Amino acid sequence: EQGTSLLALGRWRQGWEAYGWRSVRSSWRSRFPKLVDDPRAIAALNRPADILIIGEQGLGDEIFFLRFARRLTERGHRLHGGFNKRLLPVFAAIPGLFETLTSIEEAHALAADAAILASDLPLATAQDFALPLILPVEAPRRAAFEARLQEFGPPPYIGVTWRAGVLPDERVPGTLYLAKEVKPDELGAVLRPFTATFVILQRRP
Repeated sequence: EQGTSLLALGRWRQGWEAYGWRSVRSSWRSRFPKLVDDPRAIAALNRPADILIIGEQGLGDEIFFLRFARRLTERGHRLHGGFNKRLLPVFAAIPGLFETLTSIEEAHALAADAAILASDLPLATAQDFALPLILPVEAPRRAAFEARLQEFGPPPYIGVTWRAGVLPDERVPGTLYLAKEVKPDELGAVLRPFTATFVILQRRP
């Protein structure tokens, strides 16, 4: 895909614009009639609005794209979100980001002036790059994981995965899926120069 290739080359502005032409937009518009045709129209708004952000990709992708959303609240917009149920408590813990949150199945009932897909946030905010979100972590859970890591090895720690997306035995016939994978020897060549404790975070390794 052109958009993915441009982003991989670091050509952010061109990459986000090409990524905005994803074919899934028409199917989401049938469920959310207020979905804007061009997300850049949100960036051009000169008054605060209620904006519904729709999560349409994987869990990690939604966390990635939401880093751009803070720019909308800085401009006075009120954000509402419809996401996978597993993400709701994570996003609800982020101070001052969302007015309301619900599951994607119930998001059509939220009142909003306009709706955008989460992956269109770079265009909707006119940002090519944004720093990652700071996700609040419960203190007892943080302490437990810190102790576990210290038992595993000394810092620094580098989390490692080599495959993303739905696995072959999880796929529904006739459905299009995006899957990404790097060969273990190629990943090893990248990691070999580092002195660190490597933590395998791969789902179903």
